[in-house]
Amino acid sequence: LPADMLGSKFFGLTGHQHRLGTKFVAGKSTDVASPGTEIYMNTDWEHPPLKLYPDDAPLTFTAGEGFRWQCTYNNTTGNYIHFGQSAQTNEMCILWAYYYPSQGFRVIFQ
Repeated sequence: LPADMLGSKFFGLTGHQHRLGTKFVAGKSTDVASPGTEIYMNTDWEHPPLKLYPDDAPLTFTAGEGFRWQCTYNNTTGNYIHFGQSAQTNEMCILWAYYYPSQGFRVIFQ
């Protein structure tokens, strides 16, 4: 996570895939090569659950820790699938994390 988010308290997580998605796994990790400790998993692309953390035990991170997520797909189309917004012709692998105190909507790619 960026240094300015280390004091954040995460209270909810959910994944987002399109129709070819078969599995979404997110972890709390200290290394880009390691999946870390699993904190979220979903196998139903159409109905991803919202994992909620209790008010008295939100998910937190220390320096060097962050999210790592991976999506698995089954391409049954015979076409090359690109990342994109169309649920019919594209795929996505997005982790939504809800946190406080708010810093507004943040999109983070690292």
